[in-house]
Amino acid sequence: MSDPIHQIIKSNLKRKAREKENNDVKTALVIQGGGMRASYSMGSLLSLEEMGFNNSFDYVFGSSAGAINGAYFMAHQSKLATEIYTDYLTNSEFINFFRLKEILDVEYLIKLFTQGNTALDAAAVINSAANLIFSMIHYPSAKEIFFESKKYPKEIMNLIKTSATIPAISNKKILIDGEKYIDGGVVNPTPILEAINLGCTDIVVILTRSRKFRRKPSKFVYNNLSWNYFKDWPKKSKDSLFERFSKVNEIYDFIWSHEGDNGKYRIMIIAPDKDNLAGLLSRNKQKIAENISRGYADALKSFK
Repeated sequence: MSDPIHQIIKSNLKRKAREKENNDVKTALVIQGGGMRASYSMGSLLSLEEMGFNNSFDYVFGSSAGAINGAYFMAHQSKLATEIYTDYLTNSEFINFFRLKEILDVEYLIKLFTQGNTALDAAAVINSAANLIFSMIHYPSAKEIFFESKKYPKEIMNLIKTSATIPAISNKKILIDGEKYIDGGVVNPTPILEAINLGCTDIVVILTRSRKFRRKPSKFVYNNLSWNYFKDWPKKSKDSLFERFSKVNEIYDFIWSHEGDNGKYRIMIIAPDKDNLAGLLSRNKQKIAENISRGYADALKSFK
């Protein structure tokens, strides 16, 4: 039997596509990142696109790969994005463990997004009915800043580039509007609170982690590699980043405890049932394809 809350959200999304100026309904899509794990959310977005929901959202929120996936969805290029994951990102040119200072080659990624048959239709993103909201961390203050595609149309590719600069894996800071930034996913992988603060009534959240997942403290990558990455940050900023990193589980707790109807807003969650997706730095083409298929099927199931 269909979930009644899911049916209400589905109905409101269809209504929003027909009546874009309807202020009674404000819709949001919140997409979690996770490097190559986010191929799962791209599969979900392909499913949503094929069901006709591209024009159903007022806002699309994302950090890290979630924002990049959201851009391809808004441009009606979800199928292309799934092919980029399987055919162009599962190689040593993009992911190379021998490049210790830059395991992910962001410049390679940007070439894919701007050139040839893999290019993102940036104009379609900018002209979309939705507003793409990027989560960024400012250097050196460590403040989380949200950029809107509607307000910064000329910076869209820099915003996407910043979303790919995962600390310790891609050793860069990107200049946007005269200031330096890194990806906001390190402290806010799923920016749902921003959707609620903007008064969104119907929120679809795509997670790349299961209901049971909680981030374990003291992981090697953040206690060692990331500490080296942040060595040029002021101590106050560095301490703030690591404090927020340790509290990421509070975001997961909030999302799952507020699934359904919360009075002023409703939340639908699309997520894997187990944490066995191909991971952050996977180059396994078959497993990435499986991620996409699982995301596609889970979204389809949620919208039945």
